[in-house]
Amino acid sequence: MIYVYDAADVDARYAIESEKALADERVLVGARFFDCVRIGAEQARADVTLKAHIKSVPCLLVAQPNGAVTRSVRRLSAPAVFGAISSAMRKDFRNCLATTLKKQKECLKARARLDRQRARLPRMRESKRIKAEQKLQLEDRALKAREEALYVLKPKK
Repeated sequence: MIYVYDAADVDARYAIESEKALADERVLVGARFFDCVRIGAEQARADVTLKAHIKSVPCLLVAQPNGAVTRSVRRLSAPAVFGAISSAMRKDFRNCLATTLKKQKECLKARARLDRQRARLPRMRESKRIKAEQKLQLEDRALKAREEALYVLKPKK
C-alpha cells in the first residue's frame, strides 16, 4: 500500500496519523498484510508507475508485490480503504478480512476472560489454585496459537 500525501500541507511524520480513515480498526488490521509506505506527491508524480494513478492528493494506492497498482482510493474513508484492501487480498489469498476481524475480536474476548481468571488465582485455596494455573497455561498456549494463525496469509491454489 502506498499512501500519497501533500508534503506542503502535512509534516511527513504525521501524514498518516492525520487521516482518520487510516486510523480505523478494520483498516489497521488489513494493513498488517501489506508493506505500507508513504510518499510525497512530488515524488509520486515523478515515478513513472505511480504517475498515472494519482489524480488527487491525499490518496491510497494498493499495489501487487510486482509493483503494479491494482486499486486507487481517492476519497479516503474507512469503508473505501477497507474495501480496497479486502478486494486486493481476495485476488491472491484465501484470507477474508471480515472473518479475520471477527476472529480477532473473539481472541480479545478470550484474552480478557483469561486475565479475569488469573486475577482470581490469589484468592483460591492452594489445591484449587495449582489446577487452575495449569488449566490457564494450557488455554493461554492455545490462544497464542490462534492469535498467531490469524495473520498468516493463505495463498490461493
